[in-house]
Amino acid sequence: MSSDVVSNVPMGTEAPSGEMPIEPVRTYTTPAQVLHWLTASLVLCMIAAGIFAKQLGGTPSGDLLLRAHKVVGILTLATVLVRVCYHAATARLGERQQPRPVLHHLLYVVLLIVPLIGWAGVSDLDDRTLFFGFSLPAIWREGMGYGEVLLSLHAYLAFALLMLVALHIGAAIQNHVFANNQSSGSTLEPTA
Repeated sequence: MSSDVVSNVPMGTEAPSGEMPIEPVRTYTTPAQVLHWLTASLVLCMIAAGIFAKQLGGTPSGDLLLRAHKVVGILTLATVLVRVCYHAATARLGERQQPRPVLHHLLYVVLLIVPLIGWAGVSDLDDRTLFFGFSLPAIWREGMGYGEVLLSLHAYLAFALLMLVALHIGAAIQNHVFANNQSSGSTLEPTA
């Protein structure tokens, strides 16, 4: 990513030519970029494993995918927590903070809630087994009778997460196209 600023005219004021200034494209540090793409990869794997595990049911392949889904869910939760801590740490170090859209905040919240609700559901149902004899610790008391409800909520929120990811990708593409068109001096014309 380039850190070049497209315009040095403050936002909201007119440039000397009478055109509105171009908002600079947000740039991220290398650790932030690595954490972003790691999160994106984990979310993709987690959702794919969850969907296929559900479709395969109680088959050996389905059980294997469900265990993988749990592992990737925990890794996703840990990565998002690291991202939140990294963002908080860099904010305290005085790095220039740019406002984050509501979509980013909503993505973080859902990325934290989805794995926690799934974890609570498997804790209730005592289905916390991973690989090689390892199990997740219980975060919800076993046998409370809410396991199926929690896992249904987990699934609905996972599909909401997919919707938010699609909106995030669309916004990123729109910002990229707009920034490239503005820096080249061209404008987007609607096609008939």
